Amino acid sequence: MSVIDRALAEITPAGERKSDCEQEIKRLILTLRLAEGVDRASKPPGVTRTALCRLEKALQAVKVAAEELPFPYGFDPKFLDRVERERQAVKNMLGRIVVAPGSPRRSYTKHHAVKFARELLAEYGQAPTLYESGPWPKLAALLYKGAFGVSADMFEYCRDYHNELTGRPRRKSHR
Repeated sequence: MSVIDRALAEITPAGERKSDCEQEIKRLILTLRLAEGVDRASKPPGVTRTALCRLEKALQAVKVAAEELPFPYGFDPKFLDRVERERQAVKNMLGRIVVAPGSPRRSYTKHHAVKFARELLAEYGQAPTLYESGPWPKLAALLYKGAFGVSADMFEYCRDYHNELTGRPRRKSHR
């Protein structure tokens, strides 16, 4: 039985909507493949923070070097003000990036698989209940497997997405 057939069995759409549901599953699997490319291209927050720290130090060095130049070679005060404004902007960005030591990166592809599974279940008449062996985590795992050919346990991601929808804090551990 194919992944799409197993997903249809999990959703159990009404007979007249089965074709629409099958097309939607195929579309979402392709969307997950695209999301994986975006997920891989994005840099982890720790890498971004390191790059911003280097930039802030470089801007400080430019300011110090420009201030040390003798009179005929000195820079316009407007230039120094602009360098300082940019340095402050970088410091503000640094203040917004929080990286917990040793924290693993969250898979946005798995997050989207969970979101898509919930939407499919809701759209085709089944409640997305939060049980470890329930239809929601199973369908999310099937979508993920259909996109990448790899099985994944999606329950923690389902729980986190449910908590996100209900306003509860997210759990910390993810693979």
